[in-house]
Amino acid sequence: MGLVLHAKAERFIRNTGNGAGRGRRNPDMTAKAAPFNRSLTIMTGEDLPKGQSIMARLLVLELSPGDINIVTMRRLEQAARDGALMRIMAAYIKWLAQRLDTLKKEFPQEVIDIRDRTIRQDMINSHGRTPEMFANLVAGASTFYDFLEDVGMIDSATKELRQDAIEQALLTAFKSQSSYQQDQDEVERCADLVRSVLSSGGGHIALAENQGPPSVHPQRYGYCKSLETNEIRSQGDLFAWYWHKDGKDGQIWLDKNTTYRLISEFARKAGEPFLMSSSTLWRRMNERGLLLATEKGKDGTGKLDVKRTIAGVSRRVLVISESWLLPTPETEQKPNAK
Repeated sequence: MGLVLHAKAERFIRNTGNGAGRGRRNPDMTAKAAPFNRSLTIMTGEDLPKGQSIMARLLVLELSPGDINIVTMRRLEQAARDGALMRIMAAYIKWLAQRLDTLKKEFPQEVIDIRDRTIRQDMINSHGRTPEMFANLVAGASTFYDFLEDVGMIDSATKELRQDAIEQALLTAFKSQSSYQQDQDEVERCADLVRSVLSSGGGHIALAENQGPPSVHPQRYGYCKSLETNEIRSQGDLFAWYWHKDGKDGQIWLDKNTTYRLISEFARKAGEPFLMSSSTLWRRMNERGLLLATEKGKDGTGKLDVKRTIAGVSRRVLVISESWLLPTPETEQKPNAK
């Protein structure tokens, strides 16, 4: 999916999830009404939208060969051709219309009750928006089964069984969202891209004391050894420095401009552009507790980059843990936050 299509999909999904339309103005600069999509939208495609915040507004259902019951699908297709599904929907809309005033009061409260139960029991925790989405779908299915029972299509025992089955199926689907969330986590993706830049020879990390190569495993920091002379050589642009003191975990000091340029270029060449701005990326890292040092500016506002002395020169850098950016088997299980 190209950047233009990604941008269009992102705007539609974000506005639908936020319940907000695209703001426009009249010639006299007064605001126009901003209608927004209120439907339960089903989107199909072979590619996922980009960004964790967009994925948080979706329930992703991945279908593989064999997931569709062909016999059941053909029965439903025949029912659609016969008009049965259309008649059921028409009857459902009429049933809803007769109870609209009551549903306006009861349905939102049912959503709140299901959402609060979901949060209280820690049933789903992939994202803050997930319990609300889950509650709306469960409450919507419950309302439809109330209709089926009321018109005599199912009995109360069957209704309870179907409602429980749907709730369990939705729980399973939403729990699997965590993997999609992680794949679209821009902070984690930034770390992955930095590792790719190092391993591909696109950049290197030098010692903070003298800007030379680290003495232990220099290849890990973007260096290579000459086959002819055994000389350790740096690769690509210098974008960070390594600092370590006995008894303390190692730190990586990032030059934020060079780092962002390198990961953006690598992502673009790989066909998966990095869409988050640099300022938002660093702020998200700080919110996660990944920046080990921050300071206040003269105006009292916080600064995410701090002064550090590198080869005798003072520079502003972002300070992060080496064990988070360049984990080893021994450090992968350690917590990321400071």
